[in-house]
Amino acid sequence: MKSIFRVIRYSSVGVFFAGILSVLAGCTEREGILGLVLLILLQFCSGPVADTDPGPVPTGTMPILDLFTAPASFSVPCVDDVTSRGITNTDSAAFNTREITSNGFFGDSNQMDVTVGGGTMSFSLALNPNGNFCQVIFDYPGLGAEGPAFDASSFARLQFDVVSHTQVNGTVICQATVDGTKSGTAYLNGLSFNTNGTHYLGFNFYPLPADTTSMRFVCQLDPGEAVEVRDVKLVGTLIDDHSVNNSLNNQSCQSGNTRDASITNYFQDIDRRTLTAGSPTATGTSNMSFQMFNGFPTIRFSSGSGTGCDYPNDVTQGAMVTWYDDGNDDNTDFSQVDSVRIAYNSLIGSVTDCFLAVHDSAGTIIESAGPFVLTAPSAGGFNEIILPLSGAPALAAANAFTLYGCSFSANDSLQILPPHVLP
Repeated sequence: MKSIFRVIRYSSVGVFFAGILSVLAGCTEREGILGLVLLILLQFCSGPVADTDPGPVPTGTMPILDLFTAPASFSVPCVDDVTSRGITNTDSAAFNTREITSNGFFGDSNQMDVTVGGGTMSFSLALNPNGNFCQVIFDYPGLGAEGPAFDASSFARLQFDVVSHTQVNGTVICQATVDGTKSGTAYLNGLSFNTNGTHYLGFNFYPLPADTTSMRFVCQLDPGEAVEVRDVKLVGTLIDDHSVNNSLNNQSCQSGNTRDASITNYFQDIDRRTLTAGSPTATGTSNMSFQMFNGFPTIRFSSGSGTGCDYPNDVTQGAMVTWYDDGNDDNTDFSQVDSVRIAYNSLIGSVTDCFLAVHDSAGTIIESAGPFVLTAPSAGGFNEIILPLSGAPALAAANAFTLYGCSFSANDSLQILPPHVLP
């Protein structure tokens, strides 16, 4: 109640009513009664007050690279020669052109059909038992001739929706490459899928380049396969780029040693993180260490020989990493967030019983998920610890989120990537 009163007292509404009451206190009894009546009439006769401060939200846009509204189609033999079609696109926040390329390998003579329009793109490869696979490349050059055109550093991955597909050899393979010519970096990842719906291409070493000049989306088909996709876009607003080098080695599970650092963040009011190498109430005989690297943004937790390290299932006592608002003023709005996600790209051994929670400055949990049993990601990819959020009003007054409670066996290692949210 004290906190509620404080919020009301120092809000604009509280100050307004306090001023009215102070004026009425200096009036006669008759004037006071008339003033209260007028105030009540004003309250019931006025319209609703607009909310001018919706609270912080994830920053940045999530650009759709191409809505595929400009129609184009071609059908060519899928051979070593490259067949391209350039299309101007005006519906993208980041890219204004795309080049559609169809080519084959090793003298393949299959027929490739490509159709773009109506918000989707579809392509299919004729069935030819003597042919090899072919690929279709959609290349999105940056805006303008000078480039780079787009800062993609606040995004974690590429998302696309599969409308329909036909598979012959079990899966259809798609890849994406992000290029930044000034930084000299190229980020590549791919996946195989056999279901319709939303699919993600995660980049193992995000954040993506701030000087992104092009993005290339490629799907490879075996003879007889077809796929139709829509809404290729960048998603996942990063919260922390792990840009601070730090390490704490050979500390006991029970030591409670921590490192605290300000962070570069893309989500308002999440401006610090605390990493904990041990907990006062943790159990185990191993040493626990963590390291942070800003060359390849990661945080690595590892346990030494012994029995392992078990963090308690408590958001305060068992915290491993906490991202929080430095002001502790309960103003980080997670009510418009679909989920908070911590990706990990390396797991050695068995790490279980991890939890993820959004909580207030006192450590009181608002929403949580777990325990999670982590599984090793595929080569070049990552898995995620996902905290789904309900949109409840209490999330508008969140202060922090914490990864906690993990149990490490001896010689286990876990490497996490920068966390991100989906709106």
